[in-house]
Amino acid sequence: MYEINYHEWCGRLAGIVSALAFVPYLYSITKGKKPSLATWTIWTVVGLLTCISYLTANEGWVSTAWVAVVYVVAPAAIVCATLWYGARYTGIDATEKWCWIGAFCGIVVWLTTHSALVALLIFITVDGMGALPTIVKSFQDPYSESLVAWFCSLLGCSLNLCAIEIRHWTLAEASYPVYLAFSVWITCAVIIFRRRTC
Repeated sequence: MYEINYHEWCGRLAGIVSALAFVPYLYSITKGKKPSLATWTIWTVVGLLTCISYLTANEGWVSTAWVAVVYVVAPAAIVCATLWYGARYTGIDATEKWCWIGAFCGIVVWLTTHSALVALLIFITVDGMGALPTIVKSFQDPYSESLVAWFCSLLGCSLNLCAIEIRHWTLAEASYPVYLAFSVWITCAVIIFRRRTC
């Protein structure tokens, strides 16, 4: 009989907590929040490409993959909710254009080099570019973001780091979970710092 080990439990719990982090955001859309359709569409596409390249680079399912899947499904749900309740805007700004270009370059590199790991690193970079406007916005208006949602996301990302087995701390398996934890931690830190100094 197959038994789930500690790392797999952490990975599953990380996926659940990460999914719960999006609930307040989805709820806020039903109450009138108008997110950017363009931004969340990009995050859905880049999340999908990152998830596929992550699974391919690791040659299949790993305990940390639950969070990668959540970061495809949850943004897609936000896109659907945004379309249903009305997007703030559908135009694409300069950062979003670079994200699209980066995603396209990642696909081209993947197809030409057949290296899912190189493509994964490109998609992580693109995702990081997409996160910068949110970090800047959090600095300028720290109350525009839900600290509860970001804290849940940080908890999920931290649990996901615990899901990596010591022998699996490779660039292929650790790069995406480490990136997510770092970017979410920065956003949380900016929100908390600015709320205390405003």
